[in-house]
Amino acid sequence: MKLSFFLISFCLIFLISCDLIPSRYPGKRQGDPAAPIMIEMHGDLLCPACAEAWPTMKEVLVHYGDKVVFYFHTFPLPYHTASFHVSQASNVIVKLSNNTLTYFWRYLDDLYIQSLQQQYWNDKIATLTDTEVVDEIAKYISSNYPFSYTDVINGMQDENINMDTRVAWKFACARGIYGTPMFYINGMLCSDIGSGSTLQDWEKLIDGLLA
Repeated sequence: MKLSFFLISFCLIFLISCDLIPSRYPGKRQGDPAAPIMIEMHGDLLCPACAEAWPTMKEVLVHYGDKVVFYFHTFPLPYHTASFHVSQASNVIVKLSNNTLTYFWRYLDDLYIQSLQQQYWNDKIATLTDTEVVDEIAKYISSNYPFSYTDVINGMQDENINMDTRVAWKFACARGIYGTPMFYINGMLCSDIGSGSTLQDWEKLIDGLLA
């Protein structure tokens, strides 16, 4: 499965048109872009391994403070049926927040730490249509965030938000991303870091860069 998806992603590198060049660097940013260390995480919002990695990622960001700028890139994997919808919903939340990210980070915590992602796993939505999945997503967001159900549904139908979600996916494919989580440090893929990595594992990589 991983090999075939890697080959598909590799082929897409040659299919990404200049029309899809993003207007700004992709991803949701936390921290000062002038920080000496840039960490990027490509994550599927329904990925259990990403959920395992997320608490440590947050620990790393607190530990290094203003020495690190962090970018999160949504990368919905094709074998998580609802993942694109959930990724798009995260962009709807940003749009309804006037492009601020407080509620985006809270949504990640809900998905990864509060186990919200499990509600959208394949076995839980097997009997639902796409429309019903989107309805469930909108109901959750409107019940737990200061956004109306109608606004969330309208956002899920917004062509610009849909395109933003697709561009983020194609950006990851262009970098050779084929699974999640995958991490970059200062623009370089870091294969030594994964879902089971600890703060100490991160320190071995980052402390030397700050010396």
